[in-house]
Amino acid sequence: MKTNYQIKKLDDVCEIIMGQSPASSTYNEKGEGLPFYQGKKDYGKKYPTPRVWCSLPIKIVEDADILISVRAPVGALNISKEKSCIGRGLAGLRAKEGLDQKYLWYFLKLRKKNIADLGTGSTFTAISKKHLENLEIPLPSLAEQKKIVARIEKVFAKIDEATHLRVEAQKAIAKLLPATLHEIFEEGRGGRWNEISLGDVVNKFQYGSSKKSLNSGKIPCLRMGNLQNGEIDWTNLKYAPVNEEIEKFLLKDGDVLFNRTNSPDLVGKTSIFRGTSKAVFAGYLIRIDYDKEKIIGSFLNYVLNSVYAKEFCRNIKTDGVSQSNINAQKLATFTLLLPPLSEQKKIVARLDTLSAKVRILQEAQSVQLADLKALKQSILHEAFNPSE
Repeated sequence: MKTNYQIKKLDDVCEIIMGQSPASSTYNEKGEGLPFYQGKKDYGKKYPTPRVWCSLPIKIVEDADILISVRAPVGALNISKEKSCIGRGLAGLRAKEGLDQKYLWYFLKLRKKNIADLGTGSTFTAISKKHLENLEIPLPSLAEQKKIVARIEKVFAKIDEATHLRVEAQKAIAKLLPATLHEIFEEGRGGRWNEISLGDVVNKFQYGSSKKSLNSGKIPCLRMGNLQNGEIDWTNLKYAPVNEEIEKFLLKDGDVLFNRTNSPDLVGKTSIFRGTSKAVFAGYLIRIDYDKEKIIGSFLNYVLNSVYAKEFCRNIKTDGVSQSNINAQKLATFTLLLPPLSEQKKIVARLDTLSAKVRILQEAQSVQLADLKALKQSILHEAFNPSE
């Protein structure tokens, strides 16, 4: 690290409190004792959220102490907002005299990836106290540290404002397609289109394969995670075992897949198979074998991704402990407005054009958000490496 500032080992300028897990018998969810944080799973955007408390804490951090994850994911940061107990997945960092706590926070934000790269271990990566002690930190005078922090926070405030605008733009863009769908269906009300049940235009609802998927193979087995935004996501694939049932579950171009079991928020998501590759589908999905003389697959896909369909799913789902379910019998009762095939084609063309524009706009916003995130790292790098 090139710098005009003197370099100090973190151990020289910072108190390091390595976490230690108390006896599990001292844990509770009643708020008795101190909040107990065990790792990144307890983190919020900047401050952790208590889920468990400990009546006999061993290792304690104070308000404003920095929390750093020392087990995978190594280097993740939060700030304690009250006196708390920490487990072995975390360490607490408290600046000594001569080191500004916010200066330390921003330095660690800059070095997060470097710290993560120190992790060792075959089952999960971790760093030791020695790794933290040996971290080198550039140390100007305390007055200069405060000036650096002030400059960083001034620029970061502007970046955060720009980020907020990009996020709001993303939300607005995401509403374009649902709003257009709503407009189309409102136009079709009043007797122009027939109101039918989904079962009226479906030949068969078919559940997917119950066979256990494999990590490798020749034919992908699409699962609920592969249904994204009305299309098939070909990442994170599992594969079908070779057996006589493969032909039974092979997907055809235009097949519509409905996710019958998932979390309460995601159950009912739907995608259309475009036939670009050979694939089968897993048991948590339903193939909707629709009557092509009555309804177009892409039109059905848009309808089942509409606000109306999502509301229907919320109302008829059966909730379990952590997952919800919608069976084929319930799905068949979904009511929709059905225009003639010629009008369906026009609607699909209109929505396809809009979808393409939405994707372009969303990608542009994503690029800008990534650029803003990278800009923060650039600002930090400049702040802690003034001589470069």
